[in-house]
Parts: sequence; C-alpha cells; structure tokens
Amino acid sequence: MIKGNVIFTSAAFIILTVTGIFSSSPVFAGKIVVGYYPGWVKSSYTAAEIKYENLTHIYHAFAWPDENGNIKYDYNFLNADLNRLAHENDVKVCISLGGWGNSWGFSAMAADSEKRVFFINNLVNFLKDHDYDGVDFDWEYPGSEDDRSNLTKLISELYQRFQSENSDWLITFAVGTGDWKGQWYDYDQLKQYVNWFNAMCYDYHGAWSEHSGHNAPLYQPPGDACGAVNVGMNYLHITRGIPKNQLTVGMPFYGRLFTTNGLYESFTAAEDYFYYQVAPVLNSVDWTYHWDNAANVPYLTNSDNTQLITFDDTVSIGDKCGWIIDEDYLGGMIWALGQDEYNNKQVLLTTVGKYLIDSTATAIKKTVEVPQDFIVCKNYPNPFNPVTNIEFNLPYRARVTIDVYNAAGEIVSRLINNQSNAGKKTVRFDASGFASGVYFYNLKIYSNDMGFKNFTGKMILLK
Repeated sequence: MIKGNVIFTSAAFIILTVTGIFSSSPVFAGKIVVGYYPGWVKSSYTAAEIKYENLTHIYHAFAWPDENGNIKYDYNFLNADLNRLAHENDVKVCISLGGWGNSWGFSAMAADSEKRVFFINNLVNFLKDHDYDGVDFDWEYPGSEDDRSNLTKLISELYQRFQSENSDWLITFAVGTGDWKGQWYDYDQLKQYVNWFNAMCYDYHGAWSEHSGHNAPLYQPPGDACGAVNVGMNYLHITRGIPKNQLTVGMPFYGRLFTTNGLYESFTAAEDYFYYQVAPVLNSVDWTYHWDNAANVPYLTNSDNTQLITFDDTVSIGDKCGWIIDEDYLGGMIWALGQDEYNNKQVLLTTVGKYLIDSTATAIKKTVEVPQDFIVCKNYPNPFNPVTNIEFNLPYRARVTIDVYNAAGEIVSRLINNQSNAGKKTVRFDASGFASGVYFYNLKIYSNDMGFKNFTGKMILLK
C-alpha cells in the first residue's frame, strides 16, 4: 500500500526514487547483465575499452550458419583480445549466431537431420578453438510450423551434445516480445534446453510504424498500442509461460531521430540515433528535454518542432533496472556495447552495472554515508510524530526518487519521482495513519553527466 503526502519547499520539481533493501538481503545482487558486442566495432570500440565490471556476459555478434551447417563470419571478426580480457575479468563470452540479415541459413540447416549434426559438430569445435563459453541464437525469425518443429529438434540435439562435451556451455536465445515473431517458437519445449531468453524490448516505433513514438517505453502510454517493455515481458512470461528466471529484459543504448512535428505524429523520416549522438545535444539550447511520465522515458524536440529524438538516458535505464529488480527477472540485456561511449564515459553501461551488479551501491545501509558531490541530511525531527522533513542539496540537474520502506522491507510510500533542478530541496513526509516503528527512506539520484548515486537513512516514528 502506498500512502503519504509530499510538499516541496523549492519551485523546482523533484524526483526521489527508493529501491531500498536491508543489507542482509540486497535485492540488487545476483542479476546477470548481458552485453552484445558487434564485431564491426572492433577497431572503433576495442575490447580494452569495455567496462567489464558492469557485465556478467558478453555476446560476440555475429557469426551465422549457412544452409549446410557451416559457420560463417566476416573477415577480421575473431577477436582473441575480447575473449581473453573478458575471462580475465570473470565475464563469460558467447558467440551469437544470426542477427538481422544473417539468419537465412537456419531454416534449411535445421530441417535436415544430417545438416543439424554437421552444424553441431562445427559449433562444438568453434567453441573449443576460440575459447567461447556457449552460444546465443538470434534467428530472425522462424516463420512456419516446420521451422518451429525443426528449431526444437536442433536445440534439443545441441543440448544433449553440450551435456556430453561441456555441461557449463550456455545456450541462450534472443527473442521478440510479441506473437507476430513469437508464434513460431515452441517455448514449452525450448525452455527445457535453453538457459535463458533475451527479450528484445525495443524498436516499438521506427520507420515501419504509423507514427513517431518511443523506441523502448517501459510502460505503454494510453492510446498507443505499439507495445512497451512491460507488455512484451508479460507476453513472454504470462502468455507464453517462460519463467522470470529464464528471461532477461532488453535495454537499448540507441534511439530514433524522427522528422516530425511531435510525439505520436506522422513523420517523413526515421533513423537510428545512438546515445553517443544524443549526448552532445542534451544541454543544447536548440533542443528541449521532455520526460514522458506515462511511458517512463525521455525525448527531445528541436526548437522549431520539426524533429524528435526518442532515446534512453541514465534515468530511464535506471528505472528499467529497478523494474527488473522489482519484477525479479533474471537480469538485463544490452544492445549494444559501445553505443553510449562519449567523452571517455559509458554512462548507460555504468548505470546498469550499479543497479544490477554492484550491490554495495544499492543495498540500504544503517549508517549515513555522504557522497562528495551532493549532501544529504538526516530527516528532522527524528524521532518524529507524525511529520518529518528529508533535506538534500542537489548540485546539478538530475532525476530524483525517494521511497519509504517499513522494517519488513516493504514500500509504504513513494514521495517523489521526477526531474529536479540544482539547489537545496526539502521533502515532507506525513506519516499520519502509519504505525509506530522504524522506517527507512531511500534517495536515488540519476544524471546523464554524473551517473547514479544512492543514499538511505533511518527514521523512527513515535506516537
């Protein structure tokens, strides 16, 4: 149950996000983070530039099978540095097979029992020869009853071979989040053999859609039926029966530039727009930043309202990571590594790592810690009855969230969740109707420039 009131002493609107957990049971620990590393960025974004501490798995994309079961890849695709550095940092590396434009060989290969055996032998040797930890399938897409049946045969046979060769090798799948693509997957059978499925929770709007819109909205806004992360994950988990511990949630490090007069309007052009292209214009006087409270993602419009950029920033990525944790999915998936590298920073990747891997940054602590770049004061008065004030100083524009937890670790009030300008802020928490006892407030601050910060304080309600 959510309750409580909030009053701002500053005219600026604020966001406080609480995802607090007691240090004895950090909900943020134990999630996996899968990052796709496209082979074509080998020179522009080298293996040495990857921030491995924010990842558990890397998928090297793409090789592919031909119709006879041979494994093909582009010249200069193999990357011994990637596999070596990943393993030195305790990150597993899988070869990803297929991808858009490279999936033409799957159907014929999977339809023939001898070709399946030939392919599996080639794959086993490929993993051994190049020190991979498994395989990710990105068949885009099976398109018939025969494909569905043959895919299941292929994966069941591959699973049996992996069990005899190396039972630690992984089998994973990249999958869409709707029935148009998903109808040709026999998930009831596949989930017996597949470690997990990586849901591609993006591309909900683009050149193919009837209007402009968000690339990857967390929630589906009213009036727009083009899909969203929560809708897609419900399809995979509830409709198709895939357990949450076999699903990662896809997060894009790119968006789209539309030539249009506004959000959900018709457009004349749409093109991919990577975060490293978005970052330079975030503070430009020629662009205005908007936050869509319904979709939980930002967008930009230019000064004459002829262009719109939909994208994810540290705020929306942080929200998605929090949603992954709250919903208890296996973890997150990123397309693609390197797309957020700007000014020698990788702020989106760092945000994902802070949420899903670095439990020390997110677990609630019983002592106050004051980060150097912003000041948080204890609530006052403390103990209190029934009103207390939470005060902090924000040195830069950021998104802020505050949640209040009871001693059982349950959220009892979300005080704020919005963008805030720099300055001193005071948030009032009215605990009328709450029982006496110990409560915790958790403050999260997200900034595109400064990344993610987290603070938790303890307060006592005495009546």
